[in-house]
Amino acid sequence: MVDSNLNNLKKHIFFEFLNLVGRAFVLVRYSDNVVLGNRGFTAEEKENGIILVFNSRMNF
Repeated sequence: MVDSNLNNLKKHIFFEFLNLVGRAFVLVRYSDNVVLGNRGFTAEEKENGIILVFNSRMNF
């Protein structure tokens, strides 16, 4: 229950921020638990992470 509430809070904050400023940058660090579709992480991304950019025009 706590994990679900925390995930809902994070989702709510993300979309409030996105609606407020129009764009959000998310730095994703490598972990065995992180999945980036079928592509995975490159060697450089495993070292430095990858920045995902979201904007308010994207259809989630």
